[in-house]
Amino acid sequence: MIKTKNLTKKYVDSAILRDINLDISRGQLTTLLGQNGAGKSTLLRIIAGQEFPTSGVVNFQDNNIHQL
Repeated sequence: MIKTKNLTKKYVDSAILRDINLDISRGQLTTLLGQNGAGKSTLLRIIAGQEFPTSGVVNFQDNNIHQL
């Protein structure tokens, strides 16, 4: 299970993601849709642990992935 809580990512003065709350259950198929520059890739990189959020947390099986 992957959960994001109040996930925000800012670059300089621009907020790419603002307070994203996402709950993906085990075995659930999920897609991200949006315009260019909407933050889809940024969200995926944060969930994968390749980037750190400005604020908020990403939990995988109830463990904060950025503290592993």
